[in-house]
Amino acid sequence: MVGDIVTLAAVIACIGSLLGWQFTNAQVSKAAADTNLFPQIFAKTNKAGAPIPGMLIMLALELVLAVMTISPDLVNQFNALLNLAVFVNMVPYILSMTGLEVMLRKNMVTQSQYRLGATVGTLAVLYSIYGVYACGADAVFGGTILTLLGYIFYGFIAARDTKEEMQAHAK
Repeated sequence: MVGDIVTLAAVIACIGSLLGWQFTNAQVSKAAADTNLFPQIFAKTNKAGAPIPGMLIMLALELVLAVMTISPDLVNQFNALLNLAVFVNMVPYILSMTGLEVMLRKNMVTQSQYRLGATVGTLAVLYSIYGVYACGADAVFGGTILTLLGYIFYGFIAARDTKEEMQAHAK
């Protein structure tokens, strides 16, 4: 009986977390599209301001990942997707945190603020690296492939920006 209640609570928590994650992904993708870092389809919204096309694209990509990790054991599939999601989210977090010290210096914070920020940032990076390690080799390998595919995507966007800069200089 208690086990069933705990399981039900876990399922409800997962559903809530997944819904929150969908909305967060949609807003991040919209913000990236608003600054021309993502295709403009991600910036399109409905009357209520919800980026529905971006949400549907993300859903389709997530379904592809779910099918790619399909397993006869639902727990194994859930763990594979969870570990992959953790890895993919740790990469930008680690990259962001490694830039913290530069941002602190550029903003000319006091020495004590710098030490505190640098210490907390370093601890956060170390914890995140441990999180990557804890994901396991399969998640790190799969996440690395996804990250590298993202760099291809970024290459097209960066090339577009360079083309626009060259056209502006030519005028």
